[in-house]
Amino acid sequence: MQKILSDDMFFESKRTFLYFAYGSNLWLEQMEKRCFAMPFKVAKLYDHEFHYRRYYASVKESKGKNVWGALYVMDRFDITTMNSYEGFPHMYYKKLITVFDEYGRSYEAFTYVADEVYSETGTFKGYFDKLKSGYIDWGLPIRELIDNTPKIIENKPIPKYNRIDLSPVLPKARKSWRVYHL
Repeated sequence: MQKILSDDMFFESKRTFLYFAYGSNLWLEQMEKRCFAMPFKVAKLYDHEFHYRRYYASVKESKGKNVWGALYVMDRFDITTMNSYEGFPHMYYKKLITVFDEYGRSYEAFTYVADEVYSETGTFKGYFDKLKSGYIDWGLPIRELIDNTPKIIENKPIPKYNRIDLSPVLPKARKSWRVYHL
């Protein structure tokens, strides 16, 4: 798996990209506020494990474990916007991965991975609720999410960052988008 440290080397070959979301970016309402990415399909990342870091999540390689997620189609503008939300390149880096759909078809995609993966005992309820909403949006197995969440910590205020909310400029038709499973 290739670690991507700059968008220069990432953008040189394509116009659109597949992004694999596995955390709060599964929640369609949140993604609609962040960028213009088009929801594509459910996918699974094999030989990786999901980890919490209280306010956010990450994945790390782990033989025999799998992470549910979803693919979005993005362009350069979407990725540049998402970089600010994901703290790229300081908090997360991009990783090129191969994910598989329900029929076993493979897709090359990128995902964001935390620079340091911590073994936390749980996550805050507010973050868990976003994950659960994303699992519902995409029809993912909520029981697996619950089983892989060791502890839900009572809410504390999530830190606010200087982030751009694109919801006022998104087209109204965007609200009617649905996830289609091919």
